[in-house]
Amino acid sequence: MNNTDSDNTRHECGLSTQAVQKQPWEMTRRSYIDSLIAAGEMFGVSNGLPTKLVKTTPKGVRTENGRFVPYDKLSHVYEHRCRVEEAIRKGKPVPAEVLDDYPDLQARLAGDEQS
Repeated sequence: MNNTDSDNTRHECGLSTQAVQKQPWEMTRRSYIDSLIAAGEMFGVSNGLPTKLVKTTPKGVRTENGRFVPYDKLSHVYEHRCRVEEAIRKGKPVPAEVLDDYPDLQARLAGDEQS
């Protein structure tokens, strides 16, 4: 099997992309988390036990045990942001709706364009 961007690519951030239709930087934060849920991705909750993500909401996710976790508490959001920042650095066309998830990046990009 060939290693292409859509199969399994190691990014500068040290993160890998596995079998996604779009690259993470092309997806909104919520779409990215939805793709992880579809893939059965796990994450550690505050008590350190792995818990499966089951549903996104506008402000966070629900876990298999019904717990609500805000987006800003998910390590996967940091991973997504890292990939968006990497795409910006490489001059890739990050969609406006993706930048809407990160107003500080949007402002930084707007400032760079005015320089």
